[in-house]
Amino acid sequence: MSTAPSAEDIFANFDNEIEALRETLNEAAAANAGAHLGPTAYGSVVEMVHLGAVRLFEAFLEDLFYACLLGRSGLDDVEPIIPNLDQTTADAILYSDRAGKNRYLDWLPYESTLTRATTYLLNGNPFSRIQYRDAEMRVLKEAVIVRNAVAHSSSHSLGELKKLAQAKSYQVERPADYLLSVRSQSQEAFLFIASFRLIARGLIEPDEATAGAVLGAERPFSESQISPSGTYECSSCGVKIVTTSAEKIGPCRACAPNRRCSTCGRGGATTWIRLLPAPPAPVDSGDHDGSLDSAGT
Repeated sequence: MSTAPSAEDIFANFDNEIEALRETLNEAAAANAGAHLGPTAYGSVVEMVHLGAVRLFEAFLEDLFYACLLGRSGLDDVEPIIPNLDQTTADAILYSDRAGKNRYLDWLPYESTLTRATTYLLNGNPFSRIQYRDAEMRVLKEAVIVRNAVAHSSSHSLGELKKLAQAKSYQVERPADYLLSVRSQSQEAFLFIASFRLIARGLIEPDEATAGAVLGAERPFSESQISPSGTYECSSCGVKIVTTSAEKIGPCRACAPNRRCSTCGRGGATTWIRLLPAPPAPVDSGDHDGSLDSAGT
């Protein structure tokens, strides 16, 4: 990697390549429907497309990370912790712990990306944008499970795939069976591609407020978990508090005492909603409806 283009440029390249894979799925489906491609071959094409889509998304994450690390992303809320790095120095730092290991960086599972982002980018931005969005994190985890079943065919990877399929009431013998299963009127193979595009779009928006108009809502935070800094609202009474660091927020001082049992002293735990910056007026890109549960074919 000799240059680090802007986030917009990186997304444009990714979008073109992932669209080509979507068209491959369409062509394979048409060939199968017309009896020009048998079921076994059709399944193999679908599996190879999924492998390709995951590889493209990993390459997108890597390119975007380097753009952020080198200060070339153009994103408003992104700041490298180590300023003014050049490509050679950045590589030396990132690969310093790879002695005796494979000389490549893992980007999926997504926790690998988050760990790297929080180490080298202030607040982990922009990669931390999806850390607390369960729909986005779930789809990336599922994509890796299916990828591993295609790539490795081990008893463990196939077992993980079958557990995932069972949770959705799919009958599978091979990864293609899962990818061709239909949910929300679309095959899982198309849903993965649509999800990759949506997540990538959210990651390259100029700031968190704009990204919030693209991505799904963050999950609520419990009083006992370590939560990121920000403005929070009690889901029960609407009281707002501001935290300046990652910490356990604790119970709501306004309403939690009123919910305690007079006999045992216990009360329901407080649930906090993080109030993100207000997004700008919605922009319809025509690519999705803001949901990871829908995809065009």
